[in-house]
Amino acid sequence: MKFLFIVLHPIFIFPWGIVIAFSTGGRYEPWQIATASIPIILQGGTDWGGSCLFAGWMANYLFFSFAAPIYAIISIPEISKVSFIKTLQSVVKEMKGYIFFFLLLGPIWIFDDTRITPNDHRNLFLFFFVYYSFLIFYVSTLVYLKVRFRIIICVIPSLILFLMMSDGVTTKAGQWNAKA
Repeated sequence: MKFLFIVLHPIFIFPWGIVIAFSTGGRYEPWQIATASIPIILQGGTDWGGSCLFAGWMANYLFFSFAAPIYAIISIPEISKVSFIKTLQSVVKEMKGYIFFFLLLGPIWIFDDTRITPNDHRNLFLFFFVYYSFLIFYVSTLVYLKVRFRIIICVIPSLILFLMMSDGVTTKAGQWNAKA
């Protein structure tokens, strides 16, 4: 638990984000994103350059949808007889670094392609905004109800989301493989 607490600490959000972005979006040439056999979940964006940025952004959204709930679960001590609102406040307090970086950096590429629809960056930011809001309430419920094995249970929604999104999340995903 101590290892996860250190590795997932909010002080490492920015370095993790850079490593993840460069190991996904920065790893491929722009044409490879749309034509190579890479995970289809990373395909999106509205132009060649946007495809690499989208891959990095998508990988970060997915990584932090696992990291934030785990960090919150580990950080909040066992408290007896506390209201759900106090528990919710504790979860938001522990996830504030993740929330801050999501709200600061999440929409950064939305305005790059505002004239092009569908705007994959905007759509995914709004989707993950709703999903992360759900995660805050989900983790708060796990902590409030003192569910056993909650560190494992807290990642189940993200695993389900990952499986559902594995066949692509944008209209661009998989177009190179489409039959006419």
